[in-house]
Amino acid sequence: MDEALLQIATGGIFAILILREVFGFIKNGNNKEFKITSERFSALERKICENNKLLRENKELLYKILGKINDLWHWHSMEDPATGVKIWYNTAIKNKLNEIYKYLEEKLT
Repeated sequence: MDEALLQIATGGIFAILILREVFGFIKNGNNKEFKITSERFSALERKICENNKLLRENKELLYKILGKINDLWHWHSMEDPATGVKIWYNTAIKNKLNEIYKYLEEKLT
């Protein structure tokens, strides 16, 4: 997980460098309709830094959320070895078939 966080931080820094170049090109370009001012760029840079600070402060919570997402994905993708059908489908299908059976039993008796 530390490796993923490092990749996210590195990606953020790389994005800042790319955005700085792009905005510098736009600022100095001939496009008069859309200009990026240094104030706007500074505001964007501050927002990115705030988001990185939030990530660092909530690192444990982020790991818990990622763990729950991973557990949910594994639970969702589990298959019944006998049938090859997803386990959560089996439960839903069995419940629905039981409802239909009870309904038919009530109507036919």
